[in-house]
Amino acid sequence: MNTLSNVIDNIIFAVFFTFVGALLASSLILWFYADEKFLSVMCFALFAVLCYITFSLTNFRFKSEISELAVSLLKLTIASLLSFLGCYFTQLTYDLAITSDSSYLILSFISVIFMVSQLFSVYINLNYSVKLSNYLSKLYKSAA
Repeated sequence: MNTLSNVIDNIIFAVFFTFVGALLASSLILWFYADEKFLSVMCFALFAVLCYITFSLTNFRFKSEISELAVSLLKLTIASLLSFLGCYFTQLTYDLAITSDSSYLILSFISVIFMVSQLFSVYINLNYSVKLSNYLSKLYKSAA
């Protein structure tokens, strides 16, 4: 009976994560190909809620370390996006400073400072994420 229970649990797990993966895929398809931004955001929000509920209801080892790693990776992603945004603004304001008056040169300098600060944030968050993943790897190896 225990083997049958494990098979049923594995089937339910596979079906659930197939649906969750389909939500993520449909969100991306709606965003990029169907030009349905609202439905895409709703699908992605439903995907995020289901992932959060699944993560909060599951019971496995080292849950706090895994959630800390996920937050660190989210910070890393946001810092990378802000760094790219700073690079874009630097290019834009530099082009404006060359073609027009020099008041845009100050904005270009501010954009460079913003971009460099975000690059430092990327470095710090990447270093922290690597340390956390190494720590988790050691924890799982020692627990096995």
